[in-house]
Amino acid sequence: MTLDVEIGKNLAFPGIDLVAILANAYENAIYACMEVKKHPEGRECFIHLTLKQKKNKIIISCRNTCRMETQLKDGQPKAEFTGGVGVSSIIRTAEKYDGEYDFKNDKGVFVFRLIMNMEAKDDSSDRAL
Repeated sequence: MTLDVEIGKNLAFPGIDLVAILANAYENAIYACMEVKKHPEGRECFIHLTLKQKKNKIIISCRNTCRMETQLKDGQPKAEFTGGVGVSSIIRTAEKYDGEYDFKNDKGVFVFRLIMNMEAKDDSSDRAL
């Protein structure tokens, strides 16, 4: 497990939103590594979680060992590999902050990337010009 964290102490959004993303990404990474260990190929497992702050954006990346056959459906991990709840929680939180995210399987390395704004979008206001 490798952590690469470069953020300030005072984030402009609730910590619970950051925890929702990190906890679910980490849990999915652990399960993916456990699945690899069950497989006879015997690959070494790793998890590399990166969290950086660039001006008013948070950048999160999680790379971890996964099964070669881990597939995506509509740009998201299939529920059979993740259970589905964690990924949907990540997506909901990302969308709350106008985030952009992607998931991919890069030859047995699962990659999750997210960039999101520090302030939640305000759905209640009308911004008519």
